[in-house]
Amino acid sequence: MKFRSFVFVAFVLVSTCTGKAQPQQEQQSPKFKGPDHSLRGGEYAILNNILWPGVRSVEYAGKAEVEVYGNIYEASKFIVRDFVRVTVSGAECYNDSAPFQPCGTSKGAQIEVYVGRDESNEIHDLMLQRIYDFWTANKPGKGKKVDAEEHLNYKDGEYIMFQSTRGQETPRTHAKRLVWVDGKFIKFRFVEFDLGPTYNDVANIKLDADEGLESFVGMGTYLRPRAIRIQPKLMKGAFRDEFFRLYLSGAFGRVPRTKPNEGVRPNISRHDPSAR
Repeated sequence: MKFRSFVFVAFVLVSTCTGKAQPQQEQQSPKFKGPDHSLRGGEYAILNNILWPGVRSVEYAGKAEVEVYGNIYEASKFIVRDFVRVTVSGAECYNDSAPFQPCGTSKGAQIEVYVGRDESNEIHDLMLQRIYDFWTANKPGKGKKVDAEEHLNYKDGEYIMFQSTRGQETPRTHAKRLVWVDGKFIKFRFVEFDLGPTYNDVANIKLDADEGLESFVGMGTYLRPRAIRIQPKLMKGAFRDEFFRLYLSGAFGRVPRTKPNEGVRPNISRHDPSAR
């Protein structure tokens, strides 16, 4: 018994002193859940404003040109694989007990993500102006989500903007396809569902790609301007007055141009924006 203890202690000492150092696991951001892929360094460093909790894989795929608002920009391309929530027939969820009742389930998916730098602030200024124009012309109810394409989320002195548009094949579905955060643009493109070998007739499976993209961006993606984590959400009418107040204070980097006949004058509160 003593001999065995001695051998074990000797083995531990030898392993500690002469063994090769164990490879360190990829570091995780200490403040947020999930992997921060920018910590991988190199080409992944540009992902420092994005958090993908629980994502299956993220792989760099080289440089690419991408269209944003009619202009072409250079971006880093990434292939992301993850599970997304989509609506399927009841037969897939309940084993034929409710074949005509749709239900939600998870499916594997592949998404292309393009990340580039908005060095001239062209994308920023255009998105900001579109949001300003919408709020100038519209005054929806405070509890209602607004029917706009461009949206702005503000939190603790930081903000993001994104574009949410209807799908071509399924106009009822909105999907967030473009994001601006901290001097960068991020464009998302749904590639395909990974249905796997369990489907005998893949051609007959009809899944909504726009619903899958919205699940990935709207529920599975967090934006991080500096140290603030923001999940993209559609604006509501209650945000209108605060938006104008922050906007005119310069919180978004510039004061928008005004139009001579705007029709609707913004209701601007005068208290300090930092007091909220």
